[in-house]
Amino acid sequence: VEPLHFIEETGKAGIVYLYHLGLPEVVAKMVAGDRVYLRVEGPNLVVEDGRGEYLGQVEPKHAQRLIRLMTGGNEYSAAVVSSTEDTANIIIREVYQHPSQDGRLSFPAREFKSPRPYLSDRVIKHEHDLEYEEGEAVEGEEEESDYTVASVKEGELLVEEATDDSDITDSDEG
Repeated sequence: VEPLHFIEETGKAGIVYLYHLGLPEVVAKMVAGDRVYLRVEGPNLVVEDGRGEYLGQVEPKHAQRLIRLMTGGNEYSAAVVSSTEDTANIIIREVYQHPSQDGRLSFPAREFKSPRPYLSDRVIKHEHDLEYEEGEAVEGEEEESDYTVASVKEGELLVEEATDDSDITDSDEG
């Protein structure tokens, strides 16, 4: 398989996991780069090796869309990305788009949710909000630490604090 096959081009190629895997000894023999073949079998998109041995099925969320596009005339090639006795994933690449399928992506882009660029005031416990006497350690905070531990539902979050007044914006000055 050509190295170009392993470049995941947005909308034209995607890496999918196989489920209902075939015999472990057959699946485990497959190595990265081995060409595999897609075959529509009812509502399932079956994956086979070059000898026609069953390897598994494409996940339904991808299979339904690909079957619809294949029925419309699109053509695909596929290759193994990785496999063990228990898991296998392949890359499927659109090699021909039928004119009737113009504008339809084989693999729509996944929505990427970027992390928030800020933390809510509810999460951070500011040093001035803590009531303790000077020199007294706060629970969960080690002495001479540059971090404040703020409890959150799924664990603890460490927030780096400003080490001097120059790191704080002058929002109080008019």
